[in-house]
Amino acid sequence: ALVLTLFLALAASGAQAATLDVIGGQLRGAFTVDVGGLLYDVEFVEGSCIGVFDGCDDPSDFAFTDLASANLASQALLDQVFLDGSEGSFDSSPGLTLGCEGTEVCGAMTPFDGDASSATVFLSASIAINKDISRDFVDFLGMPYGIDSVGELLGGQAQLDTADALTSAGPVDVLVWARWQAAPIPEPNTAILLGLGLVALGRFRQN
Repeated sequence: ALVLTLFLALAASGAQAATLDVIGGQLRGAFTVDVGGLLYDVEFVEGSCIGVFDGCDDPSDFAFTDLASANLASQALLDQVFLDGSEGSFDSSPGLTLGCEGTEVCGAMTPFDGDASSATVFLSASIAINKDISRDFVDFLGMPYGIDSVGELLGGQAQLDTADALTSAGPVDVLVWARWQAAPIPEPNTAILLGLGLVALGRFRQN
């Protein structure tokens, strides 16, 4: 019991919040974002759904495959990534996020289903809508402005390509893709290993 208690205590002390990926003051993603108890890395990517998500035509192209889990991911962006801090005002200044440069609202889209079998790609996605709440907006993709929120784009045409000069559908500078992948499992840290070693040594001496 003592070993387990020590392990849990040390593991908890080693836990860390999401680490932002910031280059030159621009938010490009984050590492170890907690989505429903699992850790993911996320990067913000410009381009078409087909180009960014390996065809955008199969559930295996996406980290999340249903609306509920995609909404959890979007909420995690609002709670853990789009924040004001020492590295930048990424909540109050959405335009600091890659793909949303110079804008007062940024929609990070997490797709979970797509159909590219026809000329037009149809997409289902959850959108983390990060807004400059100091401004008076009307709506964004049917979502009222005022506070950050999670929106849904179900079966919408994915000609809403993000800002990318190479895409033929034309840029939309308030949208960017959120591309997720499971975060690597970290090795046990030195404190945990040292603590377990000391406990084992103490028990050995008692015997």
